[in-house]
Amino acid sequence: MNKENNRFNYRISIINENPIIKTRNYFLVTLVLLYDSSPFFLMGSKLFFWIILFVLLLLAAGFREKTLNTKIIALLGIVFFLIVLQQLFYASGFSPAAMYKPLMYFYTPFLFFTIMGIRYFKYLFNILFFIAIYTSIIYLMQSLLPPIDNFLLSAFNSVFPYTSAEWENTILIYSRPIQSGYFFMRNSGVFHEPGAYANYLMLAIILNTYFTRNPLNFKNIFLAVVLLTTYSTTGYFMLFIFMSYYFLKSIFPVLLKPLIIVPFLLLMYNIFQNTDFLGRKVQNQFETQKNFVKNNEFEQRGRFYSFAMAAKSIIKAPITGRGILAVKQSEQDEIFAGGYGFPGLFSRFGVLFGIFYMWHFYIGFSKLSKLYLMPKVFTLTAFTVINIGLLSQAYFFHTAYIMFFIIGFMLNFSDGKNIIYKSILLNNQTGTNISDAEKA
Repeated sequence: MNKENNRFNYRISIINENPIIKTRNYFLVTLVLLYDSSPFFLMGSKLFFWIILFVLLLLAAGFREKTLNTKIIALLGIVFFLIVLQQLFYASGFSPAAMYKPLMYFYTPFLFFTIMGIRYFKYLFNILFFIAIYTSIIYLMQSLLPPIDNFLLSAFNSVFPYTSAEWENTILIYSRPIQSGYFFMRNSGVFHEPGAYANYLMLAIILNTYFTRNPLNFKNIFLAVVLLTTYSTTGYFMLFIFMSYYFLKSIFPVLLKPLIIVPFLLLMYNIFQNTDFLGRKVQNQFETQKNFVKNNEFEQRGRFYSFAMAAKSIIKAPITGRGILAVKQSEQDEIFAGGYGFPGLFSRFGVLFGIFYMWHFYIGFSKLSKLYLMPKVFTLTAFTVINIGLLSQAYFFHTAYIMFFIIGFMLNFSDGKNIIYKSILLNNQTGTNISDAEKA
């Protein structure tokens, strides 16, 4: 069994990849991560940048036969059909966006899958970990040293005219921390706001747990500490659930676990209830946005408001969904507001497609757990934590997250020895063949 594990780990590693291919892959993953999440691109028209990325991915994939198959063609066709129905029922006519939105949402991550296989997550983790290191250094310097803060503020102002950001908060490789209203600033990393950064940090922790099978790996501890600097309510909640998994699966004796977990839960509850930027913030947002929903006020949006609007949209269009294109159509504000997490998925794509997507999204986590020999309880934990995070961000169709769906939908293997050989067939970018892997 150890021999088989060594063969498998050899093949999923990126260490032995050709340096040119490795550099290209790092460039592509970094570029798409920034395109998806950086405020540098966030607020402006992204179509031009996506076309450039799409061409680069096609060139990297080499226009090979595996860039098209029956599954991906059927998936793109279904999404295109849903868009046409939505345009027919809820808009004034056909939009050209129907031709490229399916490619933007689903074919772009599929190209990553054909180029890198599951190694995509190795590249993504390494990039996120590097971002966490250097942005933490800058964040601390900016927080503690006024001259550094002044210099960075000047840099944000100078770069702003060349970005599509909404305000002066990005130099592409670093985003301006958010004032919390208290004595501290909230770390945003390279992302548009601290909560978004917390989501990606939690994703990195989960990926590294797959790789190491150790929730308290040093890198995970470091990432958890960085997550604390975001002061994100959702981020803290995700981390709490993940740590609960560790306690339940830890080596502590069964009788000792309740003595650890119960005080831990009580302590976390007390902190949440009595901290302004946690419990009170959530309560204030809920009350405020509940009134917006009650009074049909579209000018103000938020997460609770989003859930209510998504529910309304699902009731009105349960089969076809509404708002995939987010173009001008009836009650556009309501559609836009329903964009967070799986409620947004169901409201935009309809219940049937939503169930199909969420099932394969879960299967993606499950297949990774089988590949990395993780227990089923970790699959459920990772799936739950990621979905809780996505309830607070419109990130469901960012490449880093949709890759779980692509793996669940596209990757086929059976349990047992075939896991090793199927993983070898996922990608052959290094030129290593099966016989070479067996010798490793």
